Amino acid sequence: MRQRTMNEWGSVARFIRFILMFALLTLTSTVYADEEHWRSGRTLSVNAVPATGPNRMCDKPLFLLPKPFPPTTGFSFLGEYDPVPGAVDAIPLNDSNCVSETVLATTTNPDFQGFFGFPDADIRLKNIPLRDVPVLAGLDGSRAQLPAQGDVPPNPLPPVRSKPDYPITLGHWSSVRGKLKLRCHDDGTTSVKVELHSLIPNGMYTLFGIWKTKAPGTDNTTFLPVAFGGFPNAVVADEKGKGKFKRELNYCPLDQTPDGSVLMFVDLAYHADSNPHGGFPFTPLGTSTFIDNNGETFESTRPAGIVTFVQAAFPITVSRLP
Repeated sequence: MRQRTMNEWGSVARFIRFILMFALLTLTSTVYADEEHWRSGRTLSVNAVPATGPNRMCDKPLFLLPKPFPPTTGFSFLGEYDPVPGAVDAIPLNDSNCVSETVLATTTNPDFQGFFGFPDADIRLKNIPLRDVPVLAGLDGSRAQLPAQGDVPPNPLPPVRSKPDYPITLGHWSSVRGKLKLRCHDDGTTSVKVELHSLIPNGMYTLFGIWKTKAPGTDNTTFLPVAFGGFPNAVVADEKGKGKFKRELNYCPLDQTPDGSVLMFVDLAYHADSNPHGGFPFTPLGTSTFIDNNGETFESTRPAGIVTFVQAAFPITVSRLP
């Protein structure tokens, strides 16, 4: 076999370098084009703000709301678990217990219930640690608390809670991190990307836009949570608490819609019952059958603070308070 000369080997080497450089330039151009596509036009990039309810972290407002709302309107949907036997409700979150060690529990907000005229939940659904919230467990749609993996033999029934199942504290809850990026296109549509970190591992989440809009069937301005980016709007965190959400919108969130509505902020809702609720984050007027630990059944509504909780918010057209 004829041996290649040094000149021939040099030609081969130059050809290989050409191919590699061409591939690198092609990849770089593609990445650059993608970045330019994202950065051009009207854009917004905002970080997640930890919350315990819409426009609330413990008892403090997060954003300034537009008129006609009082500027610091907001509601906390979480409380501190009260371990005292016979306690009928969680302890409200305030400066004294808004600390990392606080174990979070279910509660309802009387101001929120009164603002919208929603009926309250059965007292037996309050002061329940988030890990123990009743879930859909019966073929008839009834809800009950589930045992943790390892607490019962590994048989098909009863269903169990997945791990990890340690108590959810305010420290873990408020460690949530995330970024929402949006780009409004010239044709009126919008590209949205959301990256989330430090969620409840394997937790069920949904994203909801909180709108300043007219209440259905009235001329009264209210704020209304609606599935963000269309339905379904769910995110399931992985075992490390990471999640992603990507959507194309048919409007620009930075603009007023044709009917005068304004998207104020986007809430990240945690579903402790692992059950998304469709176009709204909770169903305050519907009732479910619950089975308590004694086997007795009762009917109750499922207002905010019983199965659904706001863990973070992304400001869109509102100003963040210092």
